[in-house]
Amino acid sequence: MNFQKKNVGVQLVSLGMAMVTPIRLDLQNDVLYKQYYQGLLEAEDKAEKKRLGVWADSPPPPSIVLRTAQKTIEIIQKGINRFRFVPSKSVQ
Repeated sequence: MNFQKKNVGVQLVSLGMAMVTPIRLDLQNDVLYKQYYQGLLEAEDKAEKKRLGVWADSPPPPSIVLRTAQKTIEIIQKGINRFRFVPSKSVQ
């Protein structure tokens, strides 16, 4: 199987379906956390410039909401499927 490594949080933010919260002060010196946080901020900035989701001037039409919700569900399902437990055949 070909799995693309995508961060669900970044994907949701990039679609305008979520906003970034302020940086956690207890993690502000952690290099990996800062990289992750920077990715979230970049995704949020792009969504805001495109006026997507929560950044829209007016509520989007229902068809856009439905398409965005479907895309969000697809992203989440891909992440879940990646970690789905598949029991091994029992040996008797």
